[in-house]
Amino acid sequence: MLTVTLTAEIYKHIGKRLRELRREKQVTQARLAEIVALNRTSITNIEKGRQKLLVHTLFDLAQALGVHPSDLLPEKATYSQDSTQPRLPRDLSRDETKWLKAIIKGKE
Repeated sequence: MLTVTLTAEIYKHIGKRLRELRREKQVTQARLAEIVALNRTSITNIEKGRQKLLVHTLFDLAQALGVHPSDLLPEKATYSQDSTQPRLPRDLSRDETKWLKAIIKGKE
């Protein structure tokens, strides 16, 4: 089970899972980029954890690979010592925060 300790680690995990699933499905970066209307460099950067992605992009990538969006997310988030709530990016909308908390809760 993967434990995520930093926000940057979330993006690295998503990228790693994306690369694994893309290769498993035998889809090139160029083809995946075409399907989700990104450029190949963006796919490379997402896979390396260097590029953050919006929630709808996460859904688009998952759909393009025929998986559930939660298949790209870490299984469990580390909780801060002061709280039982996961550390989420601060720039999320209320709906995005609610959605991510539901996904994280469902994975535990």
